[in-house]
Amino acid sequence: MKKLLLVLALTCVILSGCGSNNTQTDTTKSATNSSQNSSTSEVSSENNSEIENSQPVVPTFGKTAQSFIDVMRPYAQEQDANLFTQEPKVSEMEAGEYLPEVTVYDYAVGNAGSLILYEVKSTGEFYQALLAFDISKEDETSILSLGRVSGLMMAMLEPDENTRMIIDEDLKTSNISEDATTYATGTIASWVYNVNSGQTYLTAIAS
Repeated sequence: MKKLLLVLALTCVILSGCGSNNTQTDTTKSATNSSQNSSTSEVSSENNSEIENSQPVVPTFGKTAQSFIDVMRPYAQEQDANLFTQEPKVSEMEAGEYLPEVTVYDYAVGNAGSLILYEVKSTGEFYQALLAFDISKEDETSILSLGRVSGLMMAMLEPDENTRMIIDEDLKTSNISEDATTYATGTIASWVYNVNSGQTYLTAIAS
């Protein structure tokens, strides 16, 4: 139940010329300043460490958002040569009750859809992938591209083929018209598929 609540929270949810006496005085000042700077640096490092340690910890997929896209891109472009050719929109989320500081990468997919990757800022590892689109804004060609990205997302975030088939059955991802929310559990991720008035979301969260 706790894991399900976390998944729901993350889904609803998900962003700094002197004399000898003068020489001795200058040296003393320099040493004093150096000592103060060193102390300030140590305090700053300790404070940063305390801030990082106080932030919530979430499981991740053990790789960066960029490396994930780099692997997906050539396969995705077999369907649509324009996929992942543009730089993503990048934003940040502040730490909250359930999440640490997060960097968000929003990649355009289809006519108006997005593949959004959420990366823990302190580690550079992403923990959530979200494919989102509005079916009313897509055409036959863009829907094929979205389907391609959806399939690749599943293949890359579920290494076991049999489990992948079960996830697809449980989520009922072929549904893009009837309002529904379905859930599935894989070997390395929890999955949520939501259709709401044409707005469609496929989410994978590292577990």
